[in-house]
Amino acid sequence: MIGLLSIVSAFETDLRAERQADGIASAKKRGVKFGSKPVFDDTKVIRALEMQDTGMLNQDIADSFGIARSTLLRYIADYKKSNS
Repeated sequence: MIGLLSIVSAFETDLRAERQADGIASAKKRGVKFGSKPVFDDTKVIRALEMQDTGMLNQDIADSFGIARSTLLRYIADYKKSNS
């Protein structure tokens, strides 16, 4: 009896996962964006680059914007890549 209940439970879990995957795929087709909104925009990246030119350390720049240094460096690299 317990074995049968566990099989039904596993089947329901698989169905729920499949419905969720279908819903996500449908939302992506409609153009829904997932994840958090970007913290930086191009104007902030340009300001950060100007701060770098004045000799500020990357950690100090990141602290002034309230983000991690790795996030700052990623945004700068993406900006340079898209504008080269």
